[in-house]
Amino acid sequence: MKPNLLPLALIAALCLPACSPAEQAPSVEATATERYEQTVALPDNVMLVHDMRFDEAGRLTMAASAADSGAVTVYALSADDVWETAFDTRALIDSLGKDARVEAACLTPQGSLVCAVSCDDSSEANLYTAVPGSFEAVPFSASGISTLRSYDEDTVLVADPRQSLCRIDLATGAKRCEYRLQGRGRVLSDFTVYDGLAYATVSRSGGAGIETEFEAFDYDTGEKADPDASIVAALEKVFSHANSTDPVSPIWSNGQDDLLVCAKGAIYRISDNAATVVAESGDASLSSAVKYPHRLLIGSGQDDILVLCHNKTGGLAPYTLYRYPEGSKLEATGSLVVYSLENNSAIEQAVATFRDERPEIAVEMRIGIPAGSGTAADDALRALNADIIAG
Repeated sequence: MKPNLLPLALIAALCLPACSPAEQAPSVEATATERYEQTVALPDNVMLVHDMRFDEAGRLTMAASAADSGAVTVYALSADDVWETAFDTRALIDSLGKDARVEAACLTPQGSLVCAVSCDDSSEANLYTAVPGSFEAVPFSASGISTLRSYDEDTVLVADPRQSLCRIDLATGAKRCEYRLQGRGRVLSDFTVYDGLAYATVSRSGGAGIETEFEAFDYDTGEKADPDASIVAALEKVFSHANSTDPVSPIWSNGQDDLLVCAKGAIYRISDNAATVVAESGDASLSSAVKYPHRLLIGSGQDDILVLCHNKTGGLAPYTLYRYPEGSKLEATGSLVVYSLENNSAIEQAVATFRDERPEIAVEMRIGIPAGSGTAADDALRALNADIIAG
């Protein structure tokens, strides 16, 4: 079927290396449930995603910053895949002065925000909690806080420049415990908390490239822990295939009954000596040469498995979010070309929604003036008219 070129809009306004194909050992189980890849559009002004998680109500939430803002905006994804603004930290930033900026932030299970804010006159960042309409200081500060994540109502995990983790009480600012990596040259790449243990990916340079290992700590004490033998056996199957000359580090996610790992082009569910493939490298986000998986998310619904990918080239759309619903993607029975003179998030959202609702139609989006191309508007419009005349 010949594509129809529809100039739906001429708008004059304006997601670390990728996972390579999975190298599965025979002991890694095949996909348990068939899934396909679905793109979820992000707000057009998002340039830095600090955190994403499912809240207690099962909604996907995101804390992100725009390119021209030192503040953080908290979004919630509606049932029809529209990002709605919940609140932001503009009042907090304004109260600290124009040079204040959020270095790291995370969302709590209850929907509040914890952020590390620095100012130019200090080498340390201070912690604050924020909810709609108010904010409060946490009596804790540290230099170069890189990552924050929350797994309960009272504490936050803080990753420092030495790539160790400490657990901070949000009410008192006291350090409850510390999770320290042993040995030199080892880097904490990602972590999660599951069944009373903090699991971490540790990377270091080896003779043939980047070597990756996992470590586990008691969540309450910080002591080195030994997970259940069946979990260890399953994780060893995944991590034995995670080493690469391309420095790709496995990323984690946790659910009430699930521990998931994304490594070497696939998402695995870990349980009972088995690493079961949830989604495979045939999906674009897991095998892309220009994107790398940045966050792995799991919710309570069957379709609530998502991967946030970071674009290695940056640009106007540094992230792409993918969902993995159950079922198989319908074969295309028709095609459609959507044209926009320049990048436009509203059109991209409409295209993503159409793809989801009409998967039997293959949709291609063309941009007349790609970002950074320097193409003049008149030249782009002449090319469009020539395409239309040509059918």
